[in-house]
Amino acid sequence: MKPVTLFMIMPPGELNDEVVAKAAYLEYHLSVVFPGYEFEVIDLNLLKPVENAAKLQLGDGIGGGMKFAIIPLMGATGEGGYMCAPPSADLIAEIGVACDRFDVQNPMRYVA
Repeated sequence: MKPVTLFMIMPPGELNDEVVAKAAYLEYHLSVVFPGYEFEVIDLNLLKPVENAAKLQLGDGIGGGMKFAIIPLMGATGEGGYMCAPPSADLIAEIGVACDRFDVQNPMRYVA
């Protein structure tokens, strides 16, 4: 199995709009800190039509939680579908810490 390389990042509900507005900076920062991985920030507002999904609680991170939710994409379905080896809990925790430390008010500091 090939390893997971793509992670979806869901911001804490109260920071969603700020983080989404600066998503490109966070995604770039994470790709520099974790080379070989890709990251995509998900706007919780896009989930609201699905039975108000932004109020869901997955761990501590979706909707009203205080932490980022880090969701690895484990594969693809359909023709040529595949499954990836799960990432380590340590890697997910490290990505979460990097997200928590991201300065939404000053994202330019992450641009090389």
